[in-house]
Amino acid sequence: MPIYAVIDIGSNTVRLVIYQEKPSGRYEELHNVKIVARLREDLTEDLVLTEAGIKKLIHILTHFNNILDEQHVDTMICAATAAIRQAVNREDVKRRVSQETGLTMRILSEEEEAYYGFLAVKHSIMVSEAITIDIGGGSTELTYFKDRDIQESISLPFGALTLKRRFFNAKEDKASLEKLLLFLQAQFEAIPWLQTGIPVIAIGGSARNLALIHQGLHHYPIGGLHQYEMDPSEIPTVLNELISLDVSDRQKVEGLSKDRADIIIPAISSFQALCECIEAPKWILSRKGLREGLLYEMIHRSNGVTQSEVSVLDKSMTELENDFGTDTSDTGEVVRLAKMLADLLEEHRFFELEATDRKLLESAGRLFQLGQYIDREAASQHTFYVLSNRTIDGLFHEQRVKLALVASFHSKSRLEEWAQPFKGWFYKKERKTLSYLGSLLKFSKALNATDRKIVEAISLKEHESHVEFIIHCRKDCLSESYQAEKYIKHIEKAIKKEIVLTFEEMGM
Repeated sequence: MPIYAVIDIGSNTVRLVIYQEKPSGRYEELHNVKIVARLREDLTEDLVLTEAGIKKLIHILTHFNNILDEQHVDTMICAATAAIRQAVNREDVKRRVSQETGLTMRILSEEEEAYYGFLAVKHSIMVSEAITIDIGGGSTELTYFKDRDIQESISLPFGALTLKRRFFNAKEDKASLEKLLLFLQAQFEAIPWLQTGIPVIAIGGSARNLALIHQGLHHYPIGGLHQYEMDPSEIPTVLNELISLDVSDRQKVEGLSKDRADIIIPAISSFQALCECIEAPKWILSRKGLREGLLYEMIHRSNGVTQSEVSVLDKSMTELENDFGTDTSDTGEVVRLAKMLADLLEEHRFFELEATDRKLLESAGRLFQLGQYIDREAASQHTFYVLSNRTIDGLFHEQRVKLALVASFHSKSRLEEWAQPFKGWFYKKERKTLSYLGSLLKFSKALNATDRKIVEAISLKEHESHVEFIIHCRKDCLSESYQAEKYIKHIEKAIKKEIVLTFEEMGM
């Protein structure tokens, strides 16, 4: 499969990330190399990138070239952002890089930098309207998108490094912090197109650090950062805790990178000020940003196709199916039967489902017991662990845990046990629905026990003392009837009614 590389020359760090496209059309990260360069500090007051800064950059890019020589990369891009863009001698820097490394450095415009961040969000998070913020070392990019199309963008001429130099050059204290927050508030309030009451999606290293710190403070029970959600009212708590520490103590904070300890205050302040300005209901982390935006464009151009509008979640489901060797013919039949049962039971008023529940039933059915790829005897345990801890584009963390609980369903008691660490996430009624969805999938799997797809239809009759499921089969169904009798108890518990199974072979 094709291999792609992105070199991202930022104001604070320079990164080389190498990706490989997967059969599903998604990609995996093979290598991620970061060098803290702080090129913004090599810009003079007249915005000239110093000779020392140029040599530092060329030294890093030469090192990256040595890595690339071993990787058989098919397509690559070397992109520079604010530090180079703001340099008055940027064309000379570009020429020197080309001559001494052989790399063609593309200097992104403010609009391009903002757009690629948005593009990464669009392809990895299912949110229809939001404000994105990407605070780098020397600039801050904001976009507003609605119906998943970008509406407005702006690049503000300050970042974590420049704000640190302006407000915390002498010392870091709460008085300086207040001045910074007032400055940021004025900057954001001056943007006429900012909308209120919509989420803020944060991109970049400082945003990742804030999420990690917050997870550490709350002993977060699952892995993964992408699509992590915070209540914006909790940001000031983290900020005040960090401002009370000196830089050396801050470096010991769990989740905070040592190289960001001296610039994290301005970055988090920017998130707080923006959330307060637009009265954001949520702060969401996107682990995908500029580099992934550039990658998406490279992949689509290399494949000669336009950017697909296939659902982000559907793409993620396909990727999981491919990665774990899922028999989509079998799971497709399980989903068909589970939907049929859900319709019957709702028609007879035993259990009503919301549209989101039905979507969850379909997604969990596609991945039902995928952990058998690892170990068939412990398929349920592996399914829950994989799905609850793996980043799944298109699903927030709470949704991911719901998917894991349903797709791994073994029994109601097992579901309650595994849901224990997330007790505050789901109401009792929600857990009841999750158990019901899991019971439908488990029973449907039994009806396709021999992978022959022999169930033509299911009908339901209500009796005074019980409910009768009549299973209409195209062929003999001895194995299916045996398995179904074992697992019908889970649906019985969910609807609180005895169920009698009758299997009828069609044409007999």
